[in-house]
Amino acid sequence: VSDKYILNCQADLNQLVPFKYGWSWSLYLTSCDKHWMPQETNLIHDQLQFNNKSIKPSHKAILLRAWYNHQYQLLTLPVTSVLNCYRLITNPECRQYTLRQAFEMCLTKQAWLYMTESLVAEETLAIHIDQMTVKKLHQSLIPVDQIFKDRHTLIKENLKSIHLESFNTDSIENIRQFVYELLVGFGYVNWIMHLPTYYQIINLSRNENTLTGVSAIVTNMLKDLKTQVEYLKLLIEAIVKENPEV
Repeated sequence: VSDKYILNCQADLNQLVPFKYGWSWSLYLTSCDKHWMPQETNLIHDQLQFNNKSIKPSHKAILLRAWYNHQYQLLTLPVTSVLNCYRLITNPECRQYTLRQAFEMCLTKQAWLYMTESLVAEETLAIHIDQMTVKKLHQSLIPVDQIFKDRHTLIKENLKSIHLESFNTDSIENIRQFVYELLVGFGYVNWIMHLPTYYQIINLSRNENTLTGVSAIVTNMLKDLKTQVEYLKLLIEAIVKENPEV
């Protein structure tokens, strides 16, 4: 068990038991227990609100920003980067949770596609961003898009190693860089960036009975994110404890 380091361990990666970091396995089981699928939530009420124009433009703007956040996150922190973290993490139980997180991020992508395809007969939310190029963009949305594009450009300068299959953690400098990019990628991009719009959507449902189906899906996303950020804190804590020089 003592050899099951989070980084650069020599232990058998397939041997889960005995655990060195029980908290990782516990968070994995918690995530499995609250498993959800987007299609379980009925969006008929939300569709009716969209169709009869009862959703205010300001409410649509909140949903639009949440969608933009998600789209640019896919560019800034794609699931392939999470799988690269799986390669770098060598503790078996931490690897197990990392795979679960990769699945949850794919689930979030599926959920946003389900919501936009269910609700939108117009182009205001039917935006698909690929390699910084926006398709089907109304003229009025160009300034909004530019805000997210500029932020993406700034953030990606701080996430250079986590994407690279050639990157390794064989030095203190590289471990330090890995920890830094974990903080930026999973602390900021995957957590803080989503909180404002997610809570705004939930409050719309609570206070105005608007977008109740979308709010239910977003609540599930938020539950996943809370577990993910708890894992991130404990993971970094353990990496620093194993490598005090970092």
